[in-house]
Amino acid sequence: MNELSFRGKDRYRVSWGGVAAVGAGLVVEAAFTLFRMGFGWFCWLFGGTLVVVAACAALARRSVTTVGADGITVGWGLGQGRTYHWHDIRWLYVWQQDAGLGSASTVRMILTDGRHRSLTGLASSSVYPNPDFHHDFARVVQWWEASTDPAERFRPPPKLRHRVSPQVLGLVIGLVLSVAVVLGVVLAHL
Repeated sequence: MNELSFRGKDRYRVSWGGVAAVGAGLVVEAAFTLFRMGFGWFCWLFGGTLVVVAACAALARRSVTTVGADGITVGWGLGQGRTYHWHDIRWLYVWQQDAGLGSASTVRMILTDGRHRSLTGLASSSVYPNPDFHHDFARVVQWWEASTDPAERFRPPPKLRHRVSPQVLGLVIGLVLSVAVVLGVVLAHL
């Protein structure tokens, strides 16, 4: 089989919606800092925001995932990346997230120690749709199946953090905080 490469620079392009959102955020930040904090703070915050946005965009474009005979190499934009050998990978799956601003899917792997790792560049979202996403995922699974023994391929049992949804976690934290506040008010008046 041929080596597969999923590069961020092939997938991510300038999104005018994203540019508009960042621009709107910068205008709000500029208005707040310039009139409330002065020109010096405005320069620091505005410049710092531009540096952070530019660094994140550069790292996204430099990210790469390579699938080959040695395993899966994941690079996040800094250095050579990390190679996960086939015998260290227990399971591959598609992780989906539906948020208020759209949905996103990415390929993840579960390692022998139970850690989950995302494969950069192999993703699809409403902002950056990838029509070949499921076909690319199937090709990665073919490499994995061809390179590992069937006895090594199994889905580990989910950990607690993977069984509890963010909504349930938020509800539990909200209830705990509410009880703590009520107890604090009651105890303060005794």
